[in-house]
Amino acid sequence: MALRPVDTGLPVLFTHVPKTGGSTITGGMSIIFGHGNTAGISTAKPDVRAAFLEQSKADGKPYVYGHFRYSDAAKVYDKANYIVALRDPLDRILSFYFMFLRANPRSELADRCAQDVAGDGFKLYHDWLVTRRRQDNLMCRYLCEEPDHKAAIARLEESYCLAWDNKGADLAWQYLHLQLRQREAPTASLRRRNDAPVAEDSADFTSGARPKDYATFLPPEHRAMVEERNAEDFALYRWFQENSVDSVPVRTDTTVATGQQA
Repeated sequence: MALRPVDTGLPVLFTHVPKTGGSTITGGMSIIFGHGNTAGISTAKPDVRAAFLEQSKADGKPYVYGHFRYSDAAKVYDKANYIVALRDPLDRILSFYFMFLRANPRSELADRCAQDVAGDGFKLYHDWLVTRRRQDNLMCRYLCEEPDHKAAIARLEESYCLAWDNKGADLAWQYLHLQLRQREAPTASLRRRNDAPVAEDSADFTSGARPKDYATFLPPEHRAMVEERNAEDFALYRWFQENSVDSVPVRTDTTVATGQQA
């Protein structure tokens, strides 16, 4: 099962991209994964964080919280398991999904790639995403509203089927490298299978420009929907740029219910 890390006994950290609230995440996820394991959340809302911290004390479970930059994941992955909550649209989810899993080797969601890349995995994920793309906290709300949680997780596994050498994944990695203004050329594993050249990294993302081959893996009907969200997307792209590894110190406010450093 792709979400098997929750059974290791380590804390479970639910994390998400900026702008998502957090309460929706915990509402359903702690029910699904709270069977003897730790339920956690990453949220910027102090009232939500405090409320769930108190509840965790009452339940006798450690409660992990705090905003983790992607670069921090590798530093704490041995202390917690991660369930990633993401928001639409497709390009945002792709970039966050692969950046986070790359830094967090503990997650087993990446194990799907071997069998999925040979099938219709990417299309399955894309179709599932498009049908629910206008919901905030996409993955979380899907699970919260699904009465049969076990079946929901099984379907979620089928949806999380992007692969490292999948065309969409490679394009997402190319785009993410450009967002972070990393000037070195991506390795061969980050290139598309047809060895098409990487997009020029002179693109000005803050003005709305996109790498020339960015949207080639999106069907025409979805490209229009993605373009509708450009303004919101580029706010996140600027966040990536402003919070790059080179410009932001490592956070030290990650805590557990006991008040100790995680």
